[in-house]
Amino acid sequence: MPLPIARIAYTERSGGTRVRGTLISSGTKAAVRVGRSTRDLSEADLDGVRAATQSMRAGGDVLRMRIVDLFDDPQLAGRVEVGGAATDRVHAALDVPAALDFVELGNGLFAEPLLSPQSRRQLELAMRSASADLYSGKNDHLLRKLRIDAEFGLDVPEAVAEALGGVVGGTASVDLEIAGLNSPVQVGR
Repeated sequence: MPLPIARIAYTERSGGTRVRGTLISSGTKAAVRVGRSTRDLSEADLDGVRAATQSMRAGGDVLRMRIVDLFDDPQLAGRVEVGGAATDRVHAALDVPAALDFVELGNGLFAEPLLSPQSRRQLELAMRSASADLYSGKNDHLLRKLRIDAEFGLDVPEAVAEALGGVVGGTASVDLEIAGLNSPVQVGR
């Protein structure tokens, strides 16, 4: 079964560290590039990508989920250029349970699930607010960028909050930007 043809840049943040990487798939080979280092995907990783791709081609869950189902009360919020393309920016509150359903669709790509049922429930309970900005091509209406901002916290007794220095929550941001749509990709060093 062939791999998808894709070039996906991502940023992983852990603590104060920020690492930028790119997943590159030509349809026959795939690799991950971090900085100046490129690593071919293992057979197990490739099998996960193939299985997720097959599920999508067979009409799996990802095709049934419309991205607009992730938002509550979307509003047009102006026009912005993203990756050289004019886009319409849509701002909305994020439907957290629907967004977590979307995250779980990625489980087929990884050896370990992204969220256990217990972790998912804890995340839903801790979420205070979440919003999203979606940037869609003005002329072609293709997704160009998606930014999600979330604030979460825990309900703890006042004494525990004081002992923790008032830190009983945090914020998280996720950025996905798509550039070079429908352009050929090459996997190689």
